[in-house]
Amino acid sequence: MALIAKLSRETALYVADLDKAAAFV
Repeated sequence: MALIAKLSRETALYVADLDKAAAFV
C-alpha cells in the first residue's frame, strides 16, 4: 500500500510539473 501511495504522489507531482511547463509555453 505504501508503495502505491508513493507512486501516486510522485505521479501527481509529475503531472503538476507538466501543467506548470505547459503554462509557460
